[in-house]
Amino acid sequence: MKWKLTLFNLLPTWLTSWKYADKLAHAIGGILIYLILWWLIGKDWALFSVFFIAIGIEIYDGEQPNNSGDVLDFLATIAIPITIYILT
Repeated sequence: MKWKLTLFNLLPTWLTSWKYADKLAHAIGGILIYLILWWLIGKDWALFSVFFIAIGIEIYDGEQPNNSGDVLDFLATIAIPITIYILT
């Protein structure tokens, strides 16, 4: 996925060699999407949207030849937006 590689490239070089750098990239993407959508459509719909975007990304990844869909990627994408939602 091209956008995933771009987001992954935003991480510092020392961090990209970390075993869970992909999960960090998913978490950053989930936070960014949530905050932008919160500003545009409100926090309830933003969380709902992030949830379904994360599901869509993992379904898409699972259908790729390398079958890179992962439940942990999904959880990394939605964990912080859920936490922000609960705390606000």
